[in-house]
Amino acid sequence: MRIALTLLLIGALGGGVYGLQSIFAGERGAAYAAVSERRRALEHYARVAAGRWAESRLRRVEGLIDRATNDPLAPAAGLYLERDGVVLLPRARTHRPGQERPGWAVYQAVMTGKPVPAPPETPLAERLRLRAAFLAALDSGEVAGAFRALLGHRARFKLEAVLDVPLFMATLAAFVDRGKPDGQLLRSLLHEGLEDRRGLRLSGLQRQLLRRRSAFTAPDFEALAEALVQLSRKARVPVDAFERALADEAPPWRPGELRGPSLTAGGAWYVQPEVGGARGVALEPGEIWLRVAEEMKSRGLLDRDDRLTPIEPEGVLERIRLKVESAHFESLYAQARRAWLYKSILAWLTGLLALLVLGLGRLLLRRQQRFVELKSDFVATVSHELRTPLASIRLMGETLERRLGDEPKARDYPSRIVAAADGLAFLVENILSFNRLDKGRWTPRTRRLHLGEVIEAVREDLARHAPGPVEWSVELPPDELEADPELLQLLFTNLARNACQYAERSPVRLRVQAEVDGAWLRLRFGDNGVGIPPESQAGIFTPFVRAQAQKKTPGSGLGLAICRRIAEAHHGRLGLAESSSEGTIFLLELPLPS
Repeated sequence: MRIALTLLLIGALGGGVYGLQSIFAGERGAAYAAVSERRRALEHYARVAAGRWAESRLRRVEGLIDRATNDPLAPAAGLYLERDGVVLLPRARTHRPGQERPGWAVYQAVMTGKPVPAPPETPLAERLRLRAAFLAALDSGEVAGAFRALLGHRARFKLEAVLDVPLFMATLAAFVDRGKPDGQLLRSLLHEGLEDRRGLRLSGLQRQLLRRRSAFTAPDFEALAEALVQLSRKARVPVDAFERALADEAPPWRPGELRGPSLTAGGAWYVQPEVGGARGVALEPGEIWLRVAEEMKSRGLLDRDDRLTPIEPEGVLERIRLKVESAHFESLYAQARRAWLYKSILAWLTGLLALLVLGLGRLLLRRQQRFVELKSDFVATVSHELRTPLASIRLMGETLERRLGDEPKARDYPSRIVAAADGLAFLVENILSFNRLDKGRWTPRTRRLHLGEVIEAVREDLARHAPGPVEWSVELPPDELEADPELLQLLFTNLARNACQYAERSPVRLRVQAEVDGAWLRLRFGDNGVGIPPESQAGIFTPFVRAQAQKKTPGSGLGLAICRRIAEAHHGRLGLAESSSEGTIFLLELPLPS
């Protein structure tokens, strides 16, 4: 018993000594932790400041990026742009596989007067006929009319690049050799581009060849490019920008998957992700950290001899690993070994840190609860919306199955079944479309179109499904868009069905008015509905969110969210222009093709 008690006391004494040693070590560790925390705060500040500086650098060159994207002759050095998985800047030298030279063969044939095979009654046959008429006009002196006819046909009919480019280049070569073309006209045709009174745009041949590079094999492109350089010089048209563009190298790197604004290629590039791609700007190696260190020294955050050294030169900027090299920190570590008075300060810092963590935890919990509520509301709404038409379809189908065709009340059941099924199909289509757009799984399949054909399709759809009469007022300019007709029809169908669904007046009046404003088509879509309450307007484009006053009307809360995502997928914008008890007007802005 005594031995056991002695062992217990020895153990308690050893535990007490070990506990005191642990307390002393904890005090020293707490002091070290305070210094380390300050270092991490400076490193965090440096990362935030680096992000601000790099973003401002990128904003300064955004105009150059847009210009270089739209103009293949514009300088693109030090610029990066990726869209839908395709690197646009730096410009890649992509060509069609193979070693054939069909375009050069067409050019040689036309230059030597050999016939070019062309099926009759085709745009190519007509182009060759107009070219022959133009060559004949060079001898007779009646050049203007023949040349306008040739240019008009080229603007209206798009031939394959391997036919169009060499054929027009040979025509201009003959014009330079045999005619007396105006210098400005040649400059427009070869370099700057030309636009007629009807708004038809013809790109300069230099730009056109660069834009359609991928339609030619490498040998074919090189031969035509050399011939175009010689023709431009002969016509005294600027060719330096074209030759620089020919020398563009394929990008030596790809940033890969971006989880935020990042430094890549060993810190030589700053790349910022955006919807459908990324854009970036080249930096001098280590330049960003030198700039940030200078700013921190000017604010007194670093001493004159302190340095910022990246441990990892590339990665997501807000998480990149840095090291603040400072003699001051080393002195603080030495002071911590002698100054136990810092215990209270560390306690306060620990309390503040715990309070901050608690606050962040509560904020995260609220966001999670809000997400769960939205998800529950959405599931309940969709379940109800799916259950109601399915119940109607089943009930009316069973009634028809019992052969109640002679019953007067059942005569309109087939049309009601179709209407219920169409409503269910549109709801399902909205849900699936939102999921594909939200996850970036729907790439627009664009083509040249006029909004009139889209509005007409929406009008036909609404005539079959609207609960009452609908009157349309449509005013559209003749300009065409480069857009996905299926997505645009879904956008306008959602707007039109919403107008009918929340209308209290008969007939429902829908107004579509558009105008061209520079490079944009601005379209106003209005109705004579009940309007959107002011307190609900801020969240109408948020998925699953519906105005309180509109929850009595069936709906999923996805329609306007889908409309905005479709506009953004076309690099456009959709917003609420105005809303009152007299109706609602949405403003849709879409870019016009260059």
